[in-house]
Amino acid sequence: MPQHFSTRIRVARLCALFLTVMTIFMLVVLPSFASTKIVHRWVLTGVPMPRLKKILVRDVVENYLTRQHFEDEMERLLAKAGDESFKSHSCKV
Repeated sequence: MPQHFSTRIRVARLCALFLTVMTIFMLVVLPSFASTKIVHRWVLTGVPMPRLKKILVRDVVENYLTRQHFEDEMERLLAKAGDESFKSHSCKV
């Protein structure tokens, strides 16, 4: 094998090693510098949430059978929690 082929292989292996080390660095070390901070809340923390009187359950999917099943299940869970709800596929509000 000529000398320039072994040099190219060595350079390619070093590049692969460098890219592997940099990828591991970016996936492991860099996220440790990330932070989050809540600067604003859309809910008043000292005031209780108002009770909803009626809830319209609406789902947007292509398959109408999936939509009806989801809306039926959501209406059942809301009724179990004590809320009045209506399905959009049988809406008689």
